[in-house]
Amino acid sequence: MESHGIQQELFNHLRTLLPSHISLVDELCDLLGLSADSVYRRIRGEKPIALSELKLICEKYHISLDHVLQLQNDSVVFQAPQINGKDTSSFNHYITNLIGQLKFINSFENKRLLYLCKDLPLWHFYIFPEIAAFKTFVWIKTIQNNRAYATKKFSLKELGSFLKLTIPLSPSGMKETKSLSQSQPTAQ
Repeated sequence: MESHGIQQELFNHLRTLLPSHISLVDELCDLLGLSADSVYRRIRGEKPIALSELKLICEKYHISLDHVLQLQNDSVVFQAPQINGKDTSSFNHYITNLIGQLKFINSFENKRLLYLCKDLPLWHFYIFPEIAAFKTFVWIKTIQNNRAYATKKFSLKELGSFLKLTIPLSPSGMKETKSLSQSQPTAQ
């Protein structure tokens, strides 16, 4: 496909990502720092989109460049949210993003999740509140290296404070991903 067609497909795809009340042109004007006329020229294919503009669009809308360019290769592209803060809110954000990804996978008719790990799949810990609280404590203390937890020891007496962080992955928080977790795992 020629570059004009790829550019058209990119903008068509962006339209599907935006809610109907949001204008694609207004979004791109703000994101790219361009006038509406300049954005319309790109949308119509009269002016090629610059690589720097494409980068901004891909980052904002979490689109793979492989997807945009329709590259046919054996690449597997995925998103891996990081726990990048030293406070418990970034852990909660990580868990919330993980649930969002599981819901996205679960939205497909044909779904398959390959999970490679040295531990049980994450969601199994959240069936039991005590295990969920302990794992959350360990992750915050070791993976996040949270200073407030450096000398702290786990206590079931503080179960409530850890459970607040694990609510999204509790059985009630995971209702929408239930069918995915019940699907048969694939060993490879």
